[in-house]
Amino acid sequence: MRTSGESANRWEQLSFGAATAVVTAVALAGIIATLVLQARETKISREEARRIAIAELLKMAMDDPDLDAAWGPVPAGEDRKARRQLMYINMIISEWQMSFETKATPETRLRAISREMFSAHPGRAYWREARQVRMSTSETKRARRFHQILDEEYN
Repeated sequence: MRTSGESANRWEQLSFGAATAVVTAVALAGIIATLVLQARETKISREEARRIAIAELLKMAMDDPDLDAAWGPVPAGEDRKARRQLMYINMIISEWQMSFETKATPETRLRAISREMFSAHPGRAYWREARQVRMSTSETKRARRFHQILDEEYN
């Protein structure tokens, strides 16, 4: 038969084991949450680096007609100024998209700045040409929402 001291010791061991298990589970959850956040930040950083690289390539093409032609055929007689404006607007909208997707730009701000851009001819010309491709290639729910907002403000 167990003595009361043995029973108390057994309960202490069980309590300590349960507390250890809880602390371990909380620590594991913290590690998992950290890894998920790091993966998200890494993805955002990669996307930002990709967009910066594309922006640099576009800047070079905007300055040099020979490099511009490397992106694909330039329609004969196309106005160089208008083409450069479209490339520039594409870079602006790409930056807006990154900011919107990372929640750095709220929807109200996006609506205001896109409404202003679409009030001028170059912005409207860009969206007329780019709308279909941009909307059909949205890969995430947030990207689809971004393009939907732009389309609403354009209209």
